[in-house]
Amino acid sequence: MKAKRQIVKSALPRKVAFTSIIIFVYLLGRHIPLPLVNLGEFGVQGKGRQLIDVASLITGGDFSQLSLFSLGLGPWMSTMIIWGFLSTSKKLNIKKMSMKVSDRWKKILMLLISIFQALGIMSFVTFQDNVLPFSRTIFVSLVSAIIITGCYVIMWLANLNIKYGIGSSSLLILVGILSSLPARLTKAINADLFFTNHLWIYGTIFAFCLISLVVTVLLERAEYRIPLERVMIHNDFAHKSYIPIKMNVAGGMSIMYAMTLLVLPQYLFSGLSMIMPKNEILRFLILNFQISKPFGLGAYLIILFFLTVGFALVNIKPDQLTETLQEMGDYIHGVNPGKDTFKFLNTKVKQIGILGGLYTVFVIGIPLIVGYIFNVDQTIASLPSMTLIIATLLFSVFDQVNMLKLNKQYEDIL
Repeated sequence: MKAKRQIVKSALPRKVAFTSIIIFVYLLGRHIPLPLVNLGEFGVQGKGRQLIDVASLITGGDFSQLSLFSLGLGPWMSTMIIWGFLSTSKKLNIKKMSMKVSDRWKKILMLLISIFQALGIMSFVTFQDNVLPFSRTIFVSLVSAIIITGCYVIMWLANLNIKYGIGSSSLLILVGILSSLPARLTKAINADLFFTNHLWIYGTIFAFCLISLVVTVLLERAEYRIPLERVMIHNDFAHKSYIPIKMNVAGGMSIMYAMTLLVLPQYLFSGLSMIMPKNEILRFLILNFQISKPFGLGAYLIILFFLTVGFALVNIKPDQLTETLQEMGDYIHGVNPGKDTFKFLNTKVKQIGILGGLYTVFVIGIPLIVGYIFNVDQTIASLPSMTLIIATLLFSVFDQVNMLKLNKQYEDIL
């Protein structure tokens, strides 16, 4: 009994140690530069790269320095979104696939997305053609293969951390943001030629950061409770039974996935521009599909709103919750079991999702709009987004740590 107790006590230190190793390997990979690339020339900022720069930061990558892990978890996140959409199709019958088959198809889809994103990055790169007498096509192929391999290494590290560490796969995104954001902000502020005139704008953005932080902390622990009638529980405890629905269902995930979805066409357009460099349509799309442009900003906020509502429905799953209530013989007071219960729960979850979507669009959208109007760097304008993401991911890590420490709250029986 004592030996088993000791094993349970050692779970948290072991997981923390394993996660520390994962973080070390991840940070090491982020500092391994890509070969045959002129890193100094890539570091020059351009309007066509603002969206990709911000998206890389949010998804755990880093384009401020081209490295083995520059793609981050972006391709994996895009794969999860597209796979989720495909799973809703009854014709494809994806839900009946075995785990092995579905995992194989996910990896194939991720490979295709990784190729698109790698080619998109290569469109901004100049190569050291004086070192090796290769054509640009060969350089692009070699470096793309390296950066795609790095993407799969990150996915492997994330899966290892899910299994043996703490913080799930999102921990790598958290580490990526925290390790890159200070330098990116410093660089953006130093590059602002109108810093003095923009002080009030920075103050406004900082105020929205505080709002997003405070509201996220409050919503993270807030829940909407639906009273539940449980036939198997004594009446004295009936008033304590309820269905808890978390108010901050989507958290920062909708922001990360919205940015990932928005940046996919940008990678595609940038990759195609290498094949058709003089195509005016591609040039127009690359220039305007940015969060620093009205079209791209509007598209991002619309995607963000619908993803927030979608995450609420996916995370709560009103259909499965209805089936569980029927199996247990429980019901919501004043609502008939079955279809009526599903409609009731679906409506409540949608309402919570819509409120969350409106709040997220407001606290994220206003700074971006202000940044667009006064030509502020998008890294600074996106700071409330980063704050919300960091707060959400930290809560997730804290919750896992607290769960692993639960055993210390009980005294030994023997």
